[in-house]
Amino acid sequence: SESIDSINFEEYIHEFASELLNTSPNDISISVTINRPSLSIEKTVPLGLIFNELLTNSIKHAKVDQKLKISIKYKKTNTNEKFTYIDNGKGVFNMNALDKNKVSLGLTLIETLSSQLESKIEYKSDEQGFKFTIEGNFD
Repeated sequence: SESIDSINFEEYIHEFASELLNTSPNDISISVTINRPSLSIEKTVPLGLIFNELLTNSIKHAKVDQKLKISIKYKKTNTNEKFTYIDNGKGVFNMNALDKNKVSLGLTLIETLSSQLESKIEYKSDEQGFKFTIEGNFD
């Protein structure tokens, strides 16, 4: 980028994901659909760290019968913006039944970064896979 004030987030995630996937011995496909021209550096850094944690966890922990499939999407709503991360892995535990006293460091990091962005997060893990959404104003 010519300027550090803003970054093309779709390009950033594509490059970041391809670098991370090149280090994985697993068969993984990733789809990124982010129709947003750019994000400020203040929003890109925490969102990038969140997606780093999500991608790393998928690569390390997602249990799949076939190819691991990851999807990252962006959607503008009436008042906010929403990023969605989905994988088809079954994971290692039921996130819906997490004991808040035994939360992982990664989930704590995601929750802290989300609060810095003043955004709302939702996640679920079941037999179909893992889904994470973060919604807020990312301008």
